[in-house]
Amino acid sequence: MSEQDIKNEEDFNDDKGLQFIKKFLLDNMDLSGLYCFGIHHKTKMYSNAISGEVKTRQHTHYYLLVYSIDNKPNAIADLSDIIKKKSKGQYTVTLFIHLATTVRQLTPDRKYFFYHAMQKGVNI
Repeated sequence: MSEQDIKNEEDFNDDKGLQFIKKFLLDNMDLSGLYCFGIHHKTKMYSNAISGEVKTRQHTHYYLLVYSIDNKPNAIADLSDIIKKKSKGQYTVTLFIHLATTVRQLTPDRKYFFYHAMQKGVNI
């Protein structure tokens, strides 16, 4: 990864998609923590040979670790789908939702993912 690809934590405060998703999750869940540990940007360009019209469409996918206070059935699928629909397909998410109390009880080898997602990701 080159130096210009590395983002600071302040860069994520201006990310409109991340702020949209954060607000949506806060409105619909009781959160105790939210970490972004991956972002994938994609830009597609469409051109019409007859009219000469060129359109671009951006899509951003976020990988989020969510610590929740309560556990709702089918929450991951429901929340992911609603985010995609509300953003008209511009933003999609992969959610890893866990109860914070459950993660604390894991053995050290099973905490590896959570530790690195929190250390290398951005707390939003």
